[in-house]
Amino acid sequence: MEYTEYEKAGVSPSWQPDTVVLMFGEGLVNGPGAEALSAAEAAMKQVCDSFVAANAANVKLGPKLADTTRPKRGLRPLPGTCFDARGRMVVPSGHEADLHRELRKLFDRSVASIQKRIGVIDGVVEKLDKEVATALAQQTSAIAATIASDIRSHVKALPDNERFHFVSKKIAAGDRDVAAAILAGPAFLSGLKDDEVATIRIDAADKFVPEAASARRQVHKLRDHVNKFSGIWARDFGKLFPPKTLVDLAERGPDAIKALREAGREA
Repeated sequence: MEYTEYEKAGVSPSWQPDTVVLMFGEGLVNGPGAEALSAAEAAMKQVCDSFVAANAANVKLGPKLADTTRPKRGLRPLPGTCFDARGRMVVPSGHEADLHRELRKLFDRSVASIQKRIGVIDGVVEKLDKEVATALAQQTSAIAATIASDIRSHVKALPDNERFHFVSKKIAAGDRDVAAAILAGPAFLSGLKDDEVATIRIDAADKFVPEAASARRQVHKLRDHVNKFSGIWARDFGKLFPPKTLVDLAERGPDAIKALREAGREA
């Protein structure tokens, strides 16, 4: 499907598969996240193609001129397309049932396709999380238990407002022993909070295994991008067309996004 068809259907540039490549391609196209990038591109293509197909069906049906209210986002139809006061497509009498049935089938096919791609991205995220954890453990494991205990005791003895800063500064300077000691035990042994240790773990990965950490961060952002826009798509598709199941899905707001994400994991 040509890019110009997306333009004609008024698909937002943020949704288009080319945008995914432009935003994330540089860091993922030749790395461990290449599979996730390909899946994300396919998912966003499904989102865009579904709007193009719906728009084409509407144009062929030749809806009667009526209230010309346009939806705020999503499908921006070709000239002659009309919407009622609630922003839903207006079609000639007799065509509604056929259109609604085919739109539901299109929605179901698109959801299944997007779910499959999100599942692939989730698999890459899990794989990279494990790779970073393993690589970081290898980089910070060569330290005696007694030394690690002494380091944690030293950190815990510092004032509350200095502990995190001390550890962060040591990691920035390349001190693997401090990183290993803090990450080898629960946060309270060092007098730190759980969220502080989580940040320290990320900082240590960035410092000691930068390539794997960078790929993981990019794939996490990629997954968030696909989840966000596929969720918006599910909501807007439901608002544009009146089959009850789709309307109910759209009116649930954030639940529509949550349902789409959970279904993707089950697939």
